[in-house]
Amino acid sequence: MNLFPSRKIEGRTPHCPSCGHKLDGVAACGEHDATPKVGDVTVCIACNGILVFKVVKPRSVILRKATPEELQEFLRDPIVTTIRVTNLQVHRKLGRDLA
Repeated sequence: MNLFPSRKIEGRTPHCPSCGHKLDGVAACGEHDATPKVGDVTVCIACNGILVFKVVKPRSVILRKATPEELQEFLRDPIVTTIRVTNLQVHRKLGRDLA
């Protein structure tokens, strides 16, 4: 079992609406497919921002910042929290600051 199935985003590469980082792939946690759907949540690898898939088309993906209400919900999610903490630990180990 692959715990982190991943998929390269084809076509126009989305950028993080918080920091502008180019996001060219997605990974899923657990036994989920790595194909994002509108409304799915993701975390920017560069700034740790919580993002939501706004548009998902075959060659076009657009992300948006989570609303304040969504942030409250996502910050209570143990998977989102684990991803953000792990991302922060990786940045610290590599001697990098978050964007």
